[in-house]
Amino acid sequence: MKISVNWLKDYVKISDPYKSAESLTMAIAEVEDVVDLSKKFDGIIIGEVKEKKKHPNADRLNLAKVNVGKEILDIVCGASNLAVNQKIVVATIGTKLPNGLVIKPVAIRGEKSFGMICSEEELGLAKKSEGIMVLDKGAKVGEEFSKYLNLDDVIFNIDNKSLTHRSDLFCHIGIAREIAAAESKKISLPKLPKIKKVANKFSVEVKDKKLCPRYEAIKLDNIKIEESPLWMQARLNSAGMRPINNIVDITNYVMLEFGQPLHAFDADKIGSKIIVRKAKKQENIKTIDAKIRQLSEEMLVIADSKKPVAIAGVMGGFDSEVSKDTKSIILESANFYAYSIRQTARKLGLHSEAATRYEKNIAPELTNYALLRAVQLFQEICKAKVGSIVTDIYSARQKTIKIKLDPEKFAEFLGEKISLTKIKSILKSLEFKISGSKNIIVEVPYFRTDINYEEDLYEEIARIYGYDNIKPQSLIQKLEPVSSLADLKLGNSARDILAGFGFSESYNYSFVSQNLLQKSGFNVTENIKVLNPQSKDLQYLRTSLLPGLLDNVRLNSKRFESIKIFEIGHVYQDSEKKYLSGIICGKKEKIFYNLKGVLEGLLIKLNIACQFVLLENTPKYLTSGKSIEIKQGSKIIGKMGLINQSNLDQMGIKKIKVAFFELDINELVSASKKEKKFQQIPKFPAITQDLAFVLDKTIPAATLEKEILKIGQPLLIKAKLFDVYTGKPLLPNERNLAYHLIYQDPNKTLQDQEVQTIQQKIINQISQKFQAKIRTH
Repeated sequence: MKISVNWLKDYVKISDPYKSAESLTMAIAEVEDVVDLSKKFDGIIIGEVKEKKKHPNADRLNLAKVNVGKEILDIVCGASNLAVNQKIVVATIGTKLPNGLVIKPVAIRGEKSFGMICSEEELGLAKKSEGIMVLDKGAKVGEEFSKYLNLDDVIFNIDNKSLTHRSDLFCHIGIAREIAAAESKKISLPKLPKIKKVANKFSVEVKDKKLCPRYEAIKLDNIKIEESPLWMQARLNSAGMRPINNIVDITNYVMLEFGQPLHAFDADKIGSKIIVRKAKKQENIKTIDAKIRQLSEEMLVIADSKKPVAIAGVMGGFDSEVSKDTKSIILESANFYAYSIRQTARKLGLHSEAATRYEKNIAPELTNYALLRAVQLFQEICKAKVGSIVTDIYSARQKTIKIKLDPEKFAEFLGEKISLTKIKSILKSLEFKISGSKNIIVEVPYFRTDINYEEDLYEEIARIYGYDNIKPQSLIQKLEPVSSLADLKLGNSARDILAGFGFSESYNYSFVSQNLLQKSGFNVTENIKVLNPQSKDLQYLRTSLLPGLLDNVRLNSKRFESIKIFEIGHVYQDSEKKYLSGIICGKKEKIFYNLKGVLEGLLIKLNIACQFVLLENTPKYLTSGKSIEIKQGSKIIGKMGLINQSNLDQMGIKKIKVAFFELDINELVSASKKEKKFQQIPKFPAITQDLAFVLDKTIPAATLEKEILKIGQPLLIKAKLFDVYTGKPLLPNERNLAYHLIYQDPNKTLQDQEVQTIQQKIINQISQKFQAKIRTH
């Protein structure tokens, strides 16, 4: 955003632009650059044509003698509008013009030229111009052009990205207020006229009062379209806005001055009635850039009795804009709902200067100040006459905000005590009204739409007081690291271990759909239904991580045959719990045993000793006989199993098998709290013997293993299943379970006879209890 220092000087005294730039940077927003415009026109001065005659060797060139104050210059000029006694702009030898051209002594068709008479285009003041620039007769010969045009100016380039909450600062008066407050200076605002009452009026109807809280308009007659004064053009140029004509320039000037956008309609083109309404279905408008814009029904438009004539707060219409034939205008000064303007501008891709300001929540009270200021300028510059009363439809009046400020609470908040006198002085400098003594009441000025709470006032006081004036203080309390939560620590350890096993982590919503629950094999009625779901796919709180993981498999199985994924997340059963669940996918049923191996490795690394027990009450989604309960003593800490093929078919998971596990993290934390106990490496060797039993296949291997260890105590230290066999010559209801039995005595070397005695005891008792036979072939 470009701000002119010369313009600011109309409202506040500025002696050192660089100091004021620093004040703004420290108080509100960074001044990114300070540009001295006068250097742009170094060597360009005002001259007067004293003599003109035809070039002897060129029909279209003239020889001119130009008085530039200290000397008379001979200059060759080809402009058709050159005339004697004209005050013109001369670029002297050595000058570099804005377009990059450097002026040198040259001979043109045999005649020497010692300068250049410039046009607006060559000076960078217009995109195109016809002929040289002719100045007023009162222009002083020899004066620097920058001074004449008020371009001996300094420009502040301000980072306005940090000012999105401050609609009042997108104008010169707003910035002037900040400088006045930061530098303890007085501010002087333009004196606005009172408009004489006129009998004539025109009709305005606001149909959507929420999107348009205030709409003001007035008719101005005796309009003549021409260029605006040079001083206004210079100010617009310095603020980065191109001059167009006196009507448009005045509306832009007031917007850059007060921050309130205005719009001028050709009164003869819009009829006798203005309607502020939402766009109709399939309605469109041709905007001033000559493009057809398709409108949607939530967009606000300004319309006549037939069609839209402007997109409210964004851009005017092509068919109602002022032209060289305009004789009367309807001047609009309105307030629009910020959110609506932002959405409209974004959808249409129209980010105009007006929309930029409206979308930052301009104060409704501002419309009248801007309207009166514009009327004042129209009367002074265009000799316009007021053609109607001011129509003012103010349906949603801006409320006066009063906030109680406690100085002691503020001191505690800031960490430094500022005197009550200083607090009041700062707030008054920002145009807040003060009442009360100890606990003061602060009335917020109309233009500060960003101030709503006591804490907002704290910021205002602190920034004007100066953050660099606040004395740094050491911390009162010692900072100590936060102790890590046990479930988070265990979860992170599990992540690392499973990643080492080749798993990828998945993240799913805690909400699931009825369809997904049913396909996964869960009873929908056992899940908690959400009262206000975001969508039909997020109706229920999950009781297991399985549905989400199966859905992940469904999406990925189309590209990958082998999948290993896990998730750590909350489930919602009788209470909220945290689970670790995972899935292995493959083409063969051996994935069940692969997953069991993964779980054994995971639990060992987590220092958790568990037993794997055949699951008796198999859930609907798991395969009977291929489902295991994971226990530590009597506590159940999880389960694993092979997913039913019917559920996989319903999910659309084909040609692969899926094994699943889930572990209760809180139970894992409890199970892992036991300290690790280390023992000395045995001095005496172990003896390994094998036993194979043929027994009924319904007897779990874990049950048999538990009984073998019980019988073999204390010398039998481990029983490890290494083979399972079914088939001939065994009967259909039989299977063979083969174990490595490891014997060891910590105090001596075992003798074969001792081991054989225990072996026979195991054979006898197992054979009797389970009707088992020893397999010897």
